[in-house]
Amino acid sequence: MDRAADDTPRLSLSPNLSEALFARAALCAGAHRSPARVAASFDMDWNSAATDWGHFKCEVRSRWSRLGEMQLDRISGSRALLAFELRRTYEWTAEKTERQICSFELLNLTPRAVSLR
Repeated sequence: MDRAADDTPRLSLSPNLSEALFARAALCAGAHRSPARVAASFDMDWNSAATDWGHFKCEVRSRWSRLGEMQLDRISGSRALLAFELRRTYEWTAEKTERQICSFELLNLTPRAVSLR
């Protein structure tokens, strides 16, 4: 028996949050959207990540396992230093590095202390 489209569970988001997430996803996918508009509407809290870096770096380590302990300590919650270390370690272009970080931010809009993945 086929399920009707209306029976499909849906995630209910506020219109502003939904628009921001779709805009961020479009930016991560390489679509041409205004980065300033996306950043102004919704962003991961890197200040919170820096404040609680001892716990938050578990998220970073689980995503990019080639980063060593010294590199993670040097990053200390800085998005710019994370980008630098990722480019150096993985030998990625600036564009690929930005896409990787952007996708990471989508999963961590509110930093978690421990990875549940």
